[in-house]
Amino acid sequence: MRLNLENDYGFRIIYAFCTEDEGVIMTSAQLSQNLLIPERFTYRILRKLIQAGLIDSIRGPKGGYVLAKKPSQITLYDVYKAISGDLVINACVVDGVCEAGCRFGNCAVHNSLYNIQGVIEKEFKNVIFSDLIEKQ
Repeated sequence: MRLNLENDYGFRIIYAFCTEDEGVIMTSAQLSQNLLIPERFTYRILRKLIQAGLIDSIRGPKGGYVLAKKPSQITLYDVYKAISGDLVINACVVDGVCEAGCRFGNCAVHNSLYNIQGVIEKEFKNVIFSDLIEKQ
């Protein structure tokens, strides 16, 4: 499993909001410049974060984006899911049955991958942005 650049940018954007005072509004241009993220990526990621309910959009001349939840309510998993959808380390774990399992019962590889995916999800859900800020 490899996180892509879009995941990294999403984590960095949320982290940037979490390090600011509550209610601080930032524009996509500010985020792009401060985090060294191409503006087209910043805007695309912000749209996904809005759809996931992690960021709110503020319209108007003094508009921009603001964190929609408290840092204590946002995990790495929330951001990952907003950017990439459900965490899936292999296609065979999606429906709980691998193709070989259809003929032979769940194979050992499928069972191991299924367990590994559970561990990875749990670890992502255990990383809360408020904890990251306290560690800073």
